[in-house]
Amino acid sequence: MKLLSAFCSFLFLFVVFPHCSKYNQLDVQHATTKTKDKLLTEKSWKLASYGYDLNNNDVVDLTENAITSCQKDNSYTFSSNGSGMVQENMEVCQGKHATSSFQWKFINNETGLDFVSGITEIIKINEDSLILGDNNSFPDRLILTYKH
Repeated sequence: MKLLSAFCSFLFLFVVFPHCSKYNQLDVQHATTKTKDKLLTEKSWKLASYGYDLNNNDVVDLTENAITSCQKDNSYTFSSNGSGMVQENMEVCQGKHATSSFQWKFINNETGLDFVSGITEIIKINEDSLILGDNNSFPDRLILTYKH
């Protein structure tokens, strides 16, 4: 009987208990999601595409993409204090400075961004992508897609 009791204690301590704490760690990881501010500001972004969504599918299709080669390597950095920086990197677009700054703030319960020069809707933001659109709901809506 003592042997069976010792075996059950061993089984619990070394087999069942570690799995319980592992599941608890996973629950904590899932419970801590990043805020939109954190997603926007923790890494710089690169413009992957932009253009007018002529077929109104909320995606810039290949035929709608207007990005130029000098824009593809630009880095956009958002700081949590509401300032931002554009770095032109290797290929500087004609008429642009190597770096420029901008101001931004969340609006409408963090569903949009106000850039002083214009307001955009946040269509999507996650760890990998940021998709912004202008406020038009017409088939010629401007959509900008950024990636890390």
